[in-house]
Amino acid sequence: MAQSLMIDKKKLFEIFLSKQGQSLAEILVAVTVALVLIGSSVLLIGVALRSSTETKYQQEASLLGHNLLNLVTVYAEGLWNCDGATCATSRGIYNLAKGSGAIYYIATTTPLTHGSEGSPEDITLNNATYSRYFYVQNMCRNGGTISGLSDNSGVDTTCVTSGGSEDPSTQKITAVVTWTENGTQTLTIEKILTHHSNNVFVQTDWSGGEVNSGGNPVVITEPDSYYFTDDSVNTGTAGEIKIQ
Repeated sequence: MAQSLMIDKKKLFEIFLSKQGQSLAEILVAVTVALVLIGSSVLLIGVALRSSTETKYQQEASLLGHNLLNLVTVYAEGLWNCDGATCATSRGIYNLAKGSGAIYYIATTTPLTHGSEGSPEDITLNNATYSRYFYVQNMCRNGGTISGLSDNSGVDTTCVTSGGSEDPSTQKITAVVTWTENGTQTLTIEKILTHHSNNVFVQTDWSGGEVNSGGNPVVITEPDSYYFTDDSVNTGTAGEIKIQ
């Protein structure tokens, strides 16, 4: 009976040791799985943070690029074709050197002026430094339709490649923004600017029209009279027109 009891105790001890071994193995497996999951989570968090940072740079660069294009548009509307002594400090947008090798920026002074050729503008935004600039290229038109850049990548005034002829009232503006984040990054935005002049005359009295240098009235050709029809129109009082 005593021997049987001793055998039972031995078996119990062996079972106990076996259970301990199983528990240790399970703990090691659990720790290994946890480490793998933690490593994967850290990797995913790193990728997400890097993606968020890249998106931030892209958004800020886009903001700066579109802002520069807006400034160039305003500048061009005020000064399109002006060169020589009358434009000693700022040339018209059409008169700037052309091509991607001739870069400029717009100085936000009053009035707006362009920076020196070859100089970008450095801007710090949210502790990040960006450089931005723009360049101008000539455009060609064929039958009233834009056919492409002029020869030599928009530098020349001939249109052998694109066809048609160079249009001095159409310019291609390219804004470029660069920054450093995992190497040099670049964002490019393009815009076509056109220049239109309006033919107007000042009319201060309904009793007559503008006169030319010879003293003759300026006749509006469309419609072919001062009024398309003068029925029921009373212009008897200077400065007034009445529909009767």
